[in-house]
Amino acid sequence: MSNRPKSLPDNNESVDNIITTNPAIPFDKPYLNERFIRINEAMFLTGLKKATLYLKIKQGRFPKQVKIGERAAAWKLSQVNQWIAAPMQFIEQGTTE
Repeated sequence: MSNRPKSLPDNNESVDNIITTNPAIPFDKPYLNERFIRINEAMFLTGLKKATLYLKIKQGRFPKQVKIGERAAAWKLSQVNQWIAAPMQFIEQGTTE
């Protein structure tokens, strides 16, 4: 049994098919797009490795995680989508760059 999140493609399944047929990504209902995503989905959506994501957070160049539990954190999908739309222009609010 695989531990991969359902949003990640299997070897024989295209990424386009996952994105367009996955009910967890409702393009026609933008109000449902505000949800939390965990590290594996953030890595999948951005194409970045874990170390790179955390480095960019430290530099203020990627959205910070939100605590969703005592030992759990996640990103708001809308903030990750904002970064995806303009990664070079993204600066986390509150940084001094």
